[in-house]
Amino acid sequence: MKKIFFILCLFSVTLLLPVTVSALGNISVTSTPAGATVYVNDINKGTTEGTTAIVIEDIMTGIHTIVIQKAGYLNYTTTVTVNNNQTSTISAVLVLSPIVPTISTITPASGFNTGIVSITDLSGTGFSSGATVILTKAGQTNISATIVSVTLTKITCNINLNGQTAGLWNVVVTNPDGQSTTKNGGFEIRAPSAAITLSSITPNFGMNNGIVTVTNLAGTGFLSNATIKLKKTGYNDIPGSVNSVVSSSKITGTFDLDGRTPGSYEVCVENSSTNSVCGLVFTVYSSDTPINGSIYISVT
Repeated sequence: MKKIFFILCLFSVTLLLPVTVSALGNISVTSTPAGATVYVNDINKGTTEGTTAIVIEDIMTGIHTIVIQKAGYLNYTTTVTVNNNQTSTISAVLVLSPIVPTISTITPASGFNTGIVSITDLSGTGFSSGATVILTKAGQTNISATIVSVTLTKITCNINLNGQTAGLWNVVVTNPDGQSTTKNGGFEIRAPSAAITLSSITPNFGMNNGIVTVTNLAGTGFLSNATIKLKKTGYNDIPGSVNSVVSSSKITGTFDLDGRTPGSYEVCVENSSTNSVCGLVFTVYSSDTPINGSIYISVT
């Protein structure tokens, strides 16, 4: 009987004890721009709640760490205090992630140290308005370019090479936010001794009804980006196609002479807009004109 009485008393006391209820609140999160994912204490709420703007409900009261993420933007991290039956508010302004620029090609990729070279196309990615371009070389003072224009993928600029040391230089592009990229040995400064000279062209004639193949345009100072053309006063230039810059002293290529005016033309080689030369004689014959040759006879 005593045992039954004890159990009943214990049960009565249990009924009189207060029931513990969890204290919960909400977090309202907005971001500029919208569409960001929210993490609460490293738990991704985007899988259940969606992206900003959202209200995350039934969060335990107390201090929580909030991380807001969006592709292309820096993470936004803060803490928030959640109170019972209340909604705490977070408004985040997201900052764009710094863009790291890259360099792919430089046109032209060389110039002579006798004046200013115009870079018509320094191409790449991630260039920002206000970007700077410099040439660097160990033991030499940096050469700063004068910027003409900057787009996301292209920079044009002028570089004064007058009196600068010949050799390969690094090209460095730096955005205003400090992000930079370097193309090692991306630009070559050449000395005047490497100026172009022309000595011969084989063949030195062609018919104006088709394409002539130049097997050897000989000279000195040819660069890998050299171009060729035929020039005649009062007539349009005849552009050539370079098959190969075999060496600094030999170029092979073709000229399309179809329909061109017969006569004598100068042969021109151009490494850049500031480094070119014309000379030699190339004759364009009419397809209706017979060409005389020679016969050499040797008798023993």
